[in-house]
Amino acid sequence: TTSAPDALVGPGRSAACESTAPIAGLSNLPQLSYWASSAKLSDTTRFGMFGRTYPTDTAAALALCTFWVQEMGYTRAAAFFINDAYGEAYAEGLRTSCSAQGLSITSFPYSSGDEAGIETQLDYLRGTGLRVILGCILGASDLQVIIAKALALELLVDSTWAFTDGVQAGDVASLPPALRSALHGSLMVSAQGGSDS
Repeated sequence: TTSAPDALVGPGRSAACESTAPIAGLSNLPQLSYWASSAKLSDTTRFGMFGRTYPTDTAAALALCTFWVQEMGYTRAAAFFINDAYGEAYAEGLRTSCSAQGLSITSFPYSSGDEAGIETQLDYLRGTGLRVILGCILGASDLQVIIAKALALELLVDSTWAFTDGVQAGDVASLPPALRSALHGSLMVSAQGGSDS
């Protein structure tokens, strides 16, 4: 005989959890994600049976904004982010957290795999003169396209780039040597325990 599961573990990505969590909730099945970080998933009216072991993007964004304002003295920055649940939630958390501290965030969304769109957004970014950029990017293929085009547009010169946990060390290691070298001095932002409060 087969029996129904007692709980659902996963998926890892926020975008996938936004689809599976309501279904699990309708089945009264607790769902626990190990990597989903979208603050939207904290809405208990929509995702009442959802839980996570990983802090929200809001917590990471708050920490980054605090560092940028209090330690670096920045007043303006850019969010270059993938246009999905993960990227949008991270960018919103960044705008909210940073504006509360007096730091203005300009947003540049992109669609994964859309090289022409990525280049257009990077060109818009170059036109703003912003030199403090958070890259909310997922995976090596988008990272390679973005860094290659940013390098060509001289957006990696005299600038500070930080990357969210969507970029892993292995993604950077898989880049061609010239692109890896161009990223020397950039930061990686990753939640390490703690809570949202």
